Amino acid sequence: MLYLGALFLAKVLDNALSTTKTILIQRSRWVLAGIAVILSDFLYFRITKTITITAYPETKAESRLITRYIAESPLKFKRLVQPG
Repeated sequence: MLYLGALFLAKVLDNALSTTKTILIQRSRWVLAGIAVILSDFLYFRITKTITITAYPETKAESRLITRYIAESPLKFKRLVQPG
């Protein structure tokens, strides 16, 4: 639960930095906007550690292979299936 709370706060801070960056760019404050980008990238890549994988199986055998990999992997996956 603590981890989810930290992720929530990181996302809120990231959104605030994104808004700040946009405002700073509009006001021609390039150095401060650059600092906001660096902080936002740090939060996104270091704290959330999210990776997206997209797979397009062409056969049912390939789909079963992906399903088996997800089931047997020690990592957590969220599978989203879009109807074709």
